[in-house]
Amino acid sequence: IPTPEPIIYEKMFGANLNENALHFVSKASLDANIPEKLSLKRKCVAVKNCRNITKKDLKFNDKVQDIEVNPQTYEVKINGELISSKSVDSLALARKYFMI
Repeated sequence: IPTPEPIIYEKMFGANLNENALHFVSKASLDANIPEKLSLKRKCVAVKNCRNITKKDLKFNDKVQDIEVNPQTYEVKINGELISSKSVDSLALARKYFMI
């Protein structure tokens, strides 16, 4: 049976693919030539328009829920609706015993 893993590793990991990767850095670091001073091999690109990003700007994660926790009863409400969870009998991938 042939092995499913590569036997001879080609350029495929980490620093070997610098031409396909970017570092997002501040414009001030680019102006100060920090990438050259650090001898970075990857291309550095200045980030922009990131100071005013809020939850509403996120495309698939823009909901902001109102979460209330009662400190006496530990009841949790999301948008005024009480949430609950069922207890479980077993936990997948959990340790069965703890030995010291």
